[in-house]
Amino acid sequence: MSTVMETMDALEATLLAVPMLRGASSEMPGQLPAVPWAVVGVPELDYLTTHGGGSDRKFTIYLFTGTAVERVGQRQLAELLDTEGENSVPAALLADRTLGGVIDDLRIVSSRPLGVREVGIIGYVGAMLIIDTIGAEG
Repeated sequence: MSTVMETMDALEATLLAVPMLRGASSEMPGQLPAVPWAVVGVPELDYLTTHGGGSDRKFTIYLFTGTAVERVGQRQLAELLDTEGENSVPAALLADRTLGGVIDDLRIVSSRPLGVREVGIIGYVGAMLIIDTIGAEG
């Protein structure tokens, strides 16, 4: 089964292919270098399921766009969360549901706007995208 970090890195690599994103990371930076930016969070783990023979993990991808004073941030966020288009994060994730063979499958569960969130000392417009992964054996 793939490790948590291997899956986080594979998600980061997938996100880096989305043209609108200026970057992605599998760790929360102290300050965002540029926006739009994506951060792969440490997953929620269900140890009963994991140790009972499954390997499901629930990951949160945080998307940050323009600062709170920029009108364009919400529009960018809408484009990133859309299910279609070259800047669609869901479409990028579903294009290779195995993340290059790191996992067996993934499904997108939901998204939720975060409103304005501070990273460092700057407020950004953001959203969370929740995905479930089923780990690859290996």
